[in-house]
Amino acid sequence: MTRYRGPPTFRIRTFSAYTKDQGATYVQARSAYHSNLFKRIVDHHVSTGGQLGTLVDVGCGPGTAIRTLAPRFDYAIGLDASEGMIATARQLGGTSANNQPIRFESSSAEDLGADTNMIPNGTVDLIIAATAAHWFDMSRFWPRAAELLRPGGTQAINLDTLEAVIRAASPVTRWRQAHPDQAGTEKDVVKMIRGQIARLLYEAGVLPGEERVKVRVTERLVDGEAG
Repeated sequence: MTRYRGPPTFRIRTFSAYTKDQGATYVQARSAYHSNLFKRIVDHHVSTGGQLGTLVDVGCGPGTAIRTLAPRFDYAIGLDASEGMIATARQLGGTSANNQPIRFESSSAEDLGADTNMIPNGTVDLIIAATAAHWFDMSRFWPRAAELLRPGGTQAINLDTLEAVIRAASPVTRWRQAHPDQAGTEKDVVKMIRGQIARLLYEAGVLPGEERVKVRVTERLVDGEAG
């Protein structure tokens, strides 16, 4: 009898290994996000006391999301583990509300620039992860994000969107083909990954049923806000 050891860990180098040319090809096929998505995020952020100072996009890729949001903030920083994606993002450019160029830097989601101290702790107002969070090690990402956020800051990730993205990943397709009896059940790899992320959210203070939300920092404590 095989003992269940929890959800599998995929160690796959995909976007992080992209070259500048591959990044340029990617952006041509990458559709933009609907403006209502960002309006909802910013409206929620402001309604809970959030400021429009510094925006950070984690897993920014070629800058598709941050380029749309940056004009609402004084400063904007895009982070991605792929040097190729960052090179493409820099070439495409973009500016913030005070005409400062968007700063694009290479960094993992788990470090968020910690190795170079590029972003001082407690200075970020909004952290977004458009469709990249399924690649994060959440157990390391959440504590680091909490360090960066200022009181009243917001971290925006939608678990329904995240689950949909994970479901479409080729490793998931291969896993389901190899485990047809577990596909679609509570032991499905997608359900287990979502469960892990939800557990980390609960441990951070987000209440069950409010997982689609933004994590807000209040006096350096992390709590949940309904979306």
